[in-house]
Amino acid sequence: MTFRGYPLMLLLAISAAVAGADCWRPDPAPSRVVFIASQAGAPFEGSFKDFSGRICLDPASPENGIIDITIDTAAVDTGIPEFDDALRGADFFDTARWPTAHFASTGIRSMGDGTFSVRGQFTLRDITREIEVPFSMAPTADGGI
Repeated sequence: MTFRGYPLMLLLAISAAVAGADCWRPDPAPSRVVFIASQAGAPFEGSFKDFSGRICLDPASPENGIIDITIDTAAVDTGIPEFDDALRGADFFDTARWPTAHFASTGIRSMGDGTFSVRGQFTLRDITREIEVPFSMAPTADGGI
């Protein structure tokens, strides 16, 4: 899985409730924080069902945006309960000791068609690394993002 040195890939698909001019709080129900990793050479995908944060983004000027997300690592879901329990354990996320992971953006750029790339500091198990994460934002039926 190599998450301590981090080739653990995170993907964000954001749906947010408007909380002010160009700023939103992500809504975990329709949104996803996805990771792709490998264990013993076998790739797998999972997601985190509980996270919070703040997104300030004008799609016309993404370079001025801010994304700050805190992830509840105990909310990991791979679709395999036994694997999820192992990921919560001391050998992997160690959720008893480090219950959250955190991402704070340092730069955002548009990739076109509502997709973006965000670079930032990702902290997991008290280790911080610079990572780049693709994400997308789509308008909601009520005009929000």
